[in-house]
Parts: sequence; C-alpha cells; structure tokens
Amino acid sequence: MSFVAATTSIDDGASAKITTLPGQPKDASVAQYSGYVRINEKKKMFYWLVEAASDADSKPLLLWLNGGPGCSSIGYGAFQEIGPFQVLPNGELAKRQISWDTAMDNFAFLNKWLEVFPKFKYRDFYIAGESYAGHFIPQLAQVIVNQNKGIARPVINLKGLLLGNPTLDRSTGDPGRWEFYWVHGLISDATYENMRKFCSVDRASEGCKNAWQEAYNNEIGVVNIYNMYARPCEKNTTQDLMYRDGNEFCLEADTVKYLKSKEVQESFHVDPSYIPFNYTLCSEPGVNLRYSRSDGEISVLPILKELIEARLRIWIYSGTTDVAVPLPMTRRNIAALKLKVQEKWYPWNHRDQLGGWIEIYEGLTFVAVMGAGHEVPMYLPSQAHTMFQSFLSNAPMSKPPPKQTSST
Repeated sequence: MSFVAATTSIDDGASAKITTLPGQPKDASVAQYSGYVRINEKKKMFYWLVEAASDADSKPLLLWLNGGPGCSSIGYGAFQEIGPFQVLPNGELAKRQISWDTAMDNFAFLNKWLEVFPKFKYRDFYIAGESYAGHFIPQLAQVIVNQNKGIARPVINLKGLLLGNPTLDRSTGDPGRWEFYWVHGLISDATYENMRKFCSVDRASEGCKNAWQEAYNNEIGVVNIYNMYARPCEKNTTQDLMYRDGNEFCLEADTVKYLKSKEVQESFHVDPSYIPFNYTLCSEPGVNLRYSRSDGEISVLPILKELIEARLRIWIYSGTTDVAVPLPMTRRNIAALKLKVQEKWYPWNHRDQLGGWIEIYEGLTFVAVMGAGHEVPMYLPSQAHTMFQSFLSNAPMSKPPPKQTSST
C-alpha cells in the first residue's frame, strides 16, 4: 500500500523525490516524495508520499489525515503511527517494524496531486484518520462521491473510509463521555448527575458549564486524555528509554525536535522562505490557525448515512482507554444511525490473544481495540495493523476458538 500524509508546487513527481532523510537507516530503501500542491493563489498543501515496499504499482492508495483541528498528519500520523520511520531520542530514524505503507480544499488537493503523480489515477483509494478527522474525512468523501456521480471510471476511485476515535456528533455522543468519566472514577456521582440533568437539555446552559468546570478544575486531575493509563515520559534510565516505543509524550518530543531541524526541513522540500521553521505538532487557534468552531458542533452522521447508501466500505474503530473521544461516545453515535446488525458483538483475536471486540452492521463495521488510546496505531501498532489488513481485504476479524466444555 502507498500512503499520503497531507497537512494544511511541485512541478513533477521526479523533483519531489526524497533521496534520503537525515538519520535514515542505510538499509531502509523507501520510495518517498514530498512537496506542495497549490490549491489556489493563497493556499498550498504539503504532502509526504511513501510507496509500498513491494508491488507498489498494484497496491491501493491511502490518504491519512489527523484531527485537532490543526494537528499535523506528518508529525502525528506519519512519524508516530503508520509511517515507515520513528524518531529515536538521538535524532536518528528507526525503521518501523509494522508500517502502514476542509472538503473542497482537500478535493482540489487530490485532483492536483494526481496530476503530479498520474500513476495513482483510477487506483483503489481509501481515506483514513482519527479524532477531528471524523469531520474532515466524511465531508471530503461526500464531495468525491458527488463529483463521481455518472462517471463510469472515476479518477479518484474512492472505495472506503477508516475512522479512528472520530468526532462525529458531540450532542449525540456526549452522554457516553460523561458515562465513561463516571465509570472510570474520574468524576463524582454528583457531577455525573448534574451532567445528565443539565447537559442533556442544553449543553450551553450554566448548569452544564458548571458541571464541566467542576469536573476539570476539581475532580479529574492530571490525566492524559489520549490514554488514561499512559505513563509520563522519563529519559534517565535504560528501562525508561525502552518504554519510549508507544509512549505518546516521548514520541512527541523526539518527533518535534527532529522536524525542527533545518536539514530535515530541506530534505522534505519545505518552502525555503519558511526555513528554519519552528515546527509544532498542532497549530495554535487564533495565531497560526483559523477554523470555524461552529463546524465542531455540526453532526456528520447524515453524511455517513449518505456514504453508507453509496456502498462505501466504512469501518470505525475505538481505543478503549481514550478519554478524549471515549468508546461509549462512539457507540452512541453509531446507535443513532439505526443500522441493522448483521453480526452481533463478538471478541476478535490477535496472535491468539484477545485484541478487542467487533460488531458488524449493514454498511458499517465497528471495532473496539482493547487497551489502546486515542492514537491506536501508536499505542498498539501490531493490533492496529491486523485491523487495517482486515479493512483493506474486507475480511472479518479473527474470532477466538470455541470454548472447550467438559462433563464431569
């Protein structure tokens, strides 16, 4: 599989080719390209393309988008989750052992990017991402589906979506958030009851605001909202350094330091007028990011229904330790779609161990990944890879063997 990570122009694909990245292992031969695609006179989008290691010309194309809004698909998605490399504490790159080789702007980017890399035209195409990309991805897919109507062989041959811990409908899903906080002991009985009492009626009411303030200011404490059981990053012992793999705080610091390097930015063909660029994983709202906060309140569930009717393959997955978009929140959003269950909730296996649970609906598959946080591929890369392979092949997740019963 080839994947593209895009964030918010190159004349041809050859000039976009990356010979090697600083710190890249000598034995890591990767066909990779990066640069800009100009959307209009004021906007251009940066991309990083990594081709599949084998049979690249026959593999599908995947676009990966991170959320935020305003967070980097390069710094998060590519370097911390599914890309070919991970940044080490010394600034070198290590080959990842398990690698996953606004709507109109994104659509314009795809069309112009395909002019730079025409060999990907008509290729089976999938869009994947997490968090607030639960808004971006369905909106982009809706534009593609509408533009493809009446076209027998579309250039952007969209086949499916893979959404991780997605923000879909806050109003419908919020009761699941309060439930998760309460069940896991993050908030008191009184605060939970106030959330149910006031927020169910009006999320903008004073009673609802007071309940949330009580929760965040006095009750929840210092918890990593992306994985409630994650340890802090410590760099002083061998054991702590070994633990860096899959630790969000460690990986973030290493990745930011690497991407701030002038040499790295030049290797990625960053616009020279921006170098040296003070790279951050997420843009700061109101400073270097402008977006509509009202967009976050819009439900994308009606769009998902449209896409289900368009017969796209749609999988939603959720890490069970995520606090930001917890599993019960996603379950409530899926329940609101009122889809018929084709195969009821069952456990799935990963290497003969419990990997999580799955439920299959007409037009949608929901996967829970046991023990994973918000960024599932970062916390549990092997389980995420198993799920991703099942998604691409449209094959069911492996069930555990039947329990043995014995008579006495």
